[in-house]
Amino acid sequence: PVPVVSSAATKSICSGVSVNYVPTAAVAGTVFNWTSSVTVGTVTGNTAVGGLGTIADVLVNTTNVIGTVRYVITPVANGCSGTPFNVDVTVDPQPTLSTVVTPLSQVLCSNTAMVIDVNSATVPSAGSVVYDYVAVASDVSVTGFTASAINQSLATNISNLNVLNSSLIRQTITYTITPKVLGGLACAGPSVVVVISIDPVPVVSSAATKSICSGV
Repeated sequence: PVPVVSSAATKSICSGVSVNYVPTAAVAGTVFNWTSSVTVGTVTGNTAVGGLGTIADVLVNTTNVIGTVRYVITPVANGCSGTPFNVDVTVDPQPTLSTVVTPLSQVLCSNTAMVIDVNSATVPSAGSVVYDYVAVASDVSVTGFTASAINQSLATNISNLNVLNSSLIRQTITYTITPKVLGGLACAGPSVVVVISIDPVPVVSSAATKSICSGV
């Protein structure tokens, strides 16, 4: 009998992940020869000249939109070649973030506000890009900020109205912001680090009154 590929015709993966596609056919002893080409977008890591059996290419998509690699699999059994079978592998990009900080200097005085506007140009095949963050202060004297949050919409900024530094020297808050896709393939992306500096507000500590003699 002529072998026919019976495994799925499509697969979706995150960028940087192995295709790990195992072709199957009902005819015992079928051997699978394959070649590949990029049909949509910009994807690297595919073995264009082809291979044999399981497809284990690690595909990388460095753009902000999906890419597709087509694998053409030819089944062969007992010297008989079956009809070539197309498998389209969709490669979702890793989500990336950009940030705009207010104030732009990323330096503020104690008891003032700060905002980190978090954005992403990544368009996943399904779901939406969100972010988690963790904020760590350089000293316990820094208060008035939220230490962490998860699954934040891109429409939600990181903001604190009254960041306080009760020490006598400059302190910092380090934000580690990590993007991911909520829903779909749940692809995760690289973290972005933002450091906010908070300067203490000077307070006059000398005496509030003084008395002197006339002419002194």
